[in-house]
Amino acid sequence: MDSPTGGVVSMVMLITTILLILVMIIIWRSPPALVALYFVVFVVMESVYVSATFTNIPEGDWTPFVISFILAFIMFGWFYGRPRKLEYELTHKIDLERIRPLLTDLGLRRVPGLCFFYTNIQDGLTPILGHYIKNMRSLHKVTVFTTLRYLLVPKVAPGERIVVSKLGLRGVYRCVIRYGYAVKFSLEGDDLVNQVIQCLRAHVLHCSNSLEVDDEVSELEEAKLAGVVHIRRKTRFYIGKRCGCFDRTMLVFYEVLHSNCRSALPSMGIPLPQRIEVGMLYEALHVLTALTTRDLWVFGFEILAPRGLWILGFEILAQRGLWILGFEILAPRGLWILGFEILAPRGLWILGFEILAQRGLWILGFEILV
Repeated sequence: MDSPTGGVVSMVMLITTILLILVMIIIWRSPPALVALYFVVFVVMESVYVSATFTNIPEGDWTPFVISFILAFIMFGWFYGRPRKLEYELTHKIDLERIRPLLTDLGLRRVPGLCFFYTNIQDGLTPILGHYIKNMRSLHKVTVFTTLRYLLVPKVAPGERIVVSKLGLRGVYRCVIRYGYAVKFSLEGDDLVNQVIQCLRAHVLHCSNSLEVDDEVSELEEAKLAGVVHIRRKTRFYIGKRCGCFDRTMLVFYEVLHSNCRSALPSMGIPLPQRIEVGMLYEALHVLTALTTRDLWVFGFEILAPRGLWILGFEILAQRGLWILGFEILAPRGLWILGFEILAPRGLWILGFEILAQRGLWILGFEILV
């Protein structure tokens, strides 16, 4: 690859190989021997290609690297702002103790209809709910706080896709819809709404008192007939004077990116008359610190923690051993290479097979000498 783009093409091949190794380990659950064989063959070969193409950098190969750096900066700006919003929601989330006074307020009007209120929080409710109730002073008679979860599996069985529960108040439910990464989530038609209604009806029949079952089931049917709406948050950062210069720059850049992205409601196939977006300003505080009492963080990555050293999310040095890119290399109980225990206090292991142990000699899992 003598062209100016040869170095970048070779690095793309190497990065693709590394990502495929992660897929083999996390998603496919491939045998460790197969992963190690693939790693040794392809990573070594492509690393040689990458090192050979670096000689073309003075001849113009630096241009793709500059373009890659610009694209990486855009991705970093998005990654910087999105966790900050999630952190704000987790900090100001509404738990069940706080939601009860809001929903039992005498000034709150329960309007007819079925409402799907989307939230990213599973162990609480989004602060958008409090903002919505305080300003609108109304809530639908049947409100389902819905969380969408994509799991690290290709598909989720239909019987395990929808999990519902009651939040202790009449007409207020929690729903978690789980999907695999190979399934596209869509709300076109009434199939998913009908599935959620069926799950809610089954939950009411199973968990409610016999005297309340008929009333709650009839409320579900009446709410569906009255109309279905989908409410989702549309938040922006309020960047005050307490933000640092770096925070201010990155959050403004994130807001520019966010303003040029379409809403998630159209991408989910929700009909236009059923969409409602509730806006709210999140106050951006200077929360990204370099050193805290428990660890050291740089740009959102834990670098030094009480239990070890982390680089870009990977534990490198821990109290219990040495880790490189997620693989335990040196631990108090032995030596590991790429997830395989090579030298342990009780023996010698090669690719998962015990070769020399204190009690005998093993070859490929068979005890040869005792």
